[in-house]
Amino acid sequence: MEGVYSAFIYLIWLGLSLAFFFSPNNNMVMQSISGEHKGVATGVFRTSCHFGILMGVCVYEMLFSYNIRTTGITDNPIRMGYMGINSAILSGFRNAYLFGGFIGLAAFILSIFRKRWGFSGAISNNNTQ
Repeated sequence: MEGVYSAFIYLIWLGLSLAFFFSPNNNMVMQSISGEHKGVATGVFRTSCHFGILMGVCVYEMLFSYNIRTTGITDNPIRMGYMGINSAILSGFRNAYLFGGFIGLAAFILSIFRKRWGFSGAISNNNTQ
């Protein structure tokens, strides 16, 4: 039952992090767009979000599969036994999520320092004629 509790806690943590990220992020993006461009901005924003999720899943799966293959799980799973397979799978998940954590930390640091570097997030239209 220990695995069920930890999975439940991680799912709650994931839900809260998505709620605290996507709503303010969407709000910030939509406030920086003029009224005439909101439809296009919404489409581009949602497409980029879905593309980011897609690429994240691909990278996680690539890291997970690479780590399982380097532990030798594909050689002979029957000879490895339950504990060997379990260890390889947990190692794969750990490395994939550590990589994702570092990417998230880098994004967090960049978002904190974006104003210091002069990027306000607003899109300006300088092509007025």
